[in-house]
Amino acid sequence: MTDELLWTYAFNLIINSLFSFLTTTSLIYLLITILRIKQLRLKSLLLALPLIKLLLDPFLYNFENWALLDQVNLLQLESGSRSLNIALKLPTNFLDFFSIQFSTLEGQTFSLADLIVFSIPSEIIRFITIFMGSVSLILFGRYLIRLRTSIKAISKLVENAILCPRQVQNSLLISKIKEKKCELIVSSEITTPCAFGIFHKRICFPHKLCKSLQQKEFEAILAHELDHLRWYDNLVRMFCQIISRIFWWVPTSYLFQHMKCVQERACDSNIEKFKISPLDLASAIVKTTKASDCPIGMACFAQESTIVKRIKSLLKPPIKRSKKFKLIQIVLTLIVTILVLLGRFWIF
Repeated sequence: MTDELLWTYAFNLIINSLFSFLTTTSLIYLLITILRIKQLRLKSLLLALPLIKLLLDPFLYNFENWALLDQVNLLQLESGSRSLNIALKLPTNFLDFFSIQFSTLEGQTFSLADLIVFSIPSEIIRFITIFMGSVSLILFGRYLIRLRTSIKAISKLVENAILCPRQVQNSLLISKIKEKKCELIVSSEITTPCAFGIFHKRICFPHKLCKSLQQKEFEAILAHELDHLRWYDNLVRMFCQIISRIFWWVPTSYLFQHMKCVQERACDSNIEKFKISPLDLASAIVKTTKASDCPIGMACFAQESTIVKRIKSLLKPPIKRSKKFKLIQIVLTLIVTILVLLGRFWIF
């Protein structure tokens, strides 16, 4: 492959990632709507897929059929010799399930980025590619620095914290804490409860809040945070944030915030496994918000919206569905997820 084609491929990664992300996000929301997915943990995992696909797409390009390798000038092709194909078929190879691609009459594929390459000078293509890549490296580096600072802050927090003086009375919670080998600590350096750790899991309560909560409220928050640790939500968020920094030109913010909101609600819904009333958790959320630095009246719109949605969700009666419906839903979701993740959207 010549240097010119390498620059074109790099330019493809920039342009096509935007269209692929928008397509994947639309398909995921369509899947959630059509299959009526109300299971919040499943929904949160689905919302992470468009971000994950941004990293997968560079490995899905098919260079064998790339029109530019055969030195085809896409702008000089006869009218009607280019088409947009949407195909869902049995794979001829492992990665050829679902595609939205431009192609020529000879079966060669190309992308929107390829058309742009023929429309503007190569110097501009190189400048755009270098600029976008440089900003990605800078943002990625800054995030790593912030991550290192956060890890140091957490280490300091753990050093200064004390073991939680409150006793857990819920036997189901006690069993789960022992199973996860989770340590409960208290600190005056934080204003909201948090859970962290991969190998050594900890749940930290603010000192004042730990004293003011009623026993059922305390255990409701504990059950919520345990579910964060069970599903490694912090690790998923970190991974998604790294992807967002690398692909900074892709509008991932709304999807990421929605995913976080659904994760919180998923953890809220888990408390019923411990026979804890949703009303106790709703009460605990209100007390936690009032005790934090950003109460509801002063919170940013996104945070306030999340809190309101959580409380409304807790006050609603749970939706009960048959096991058969859930099984069909999971199987269909798995099939569509594979099709979407391995689909070739707007790439050659």
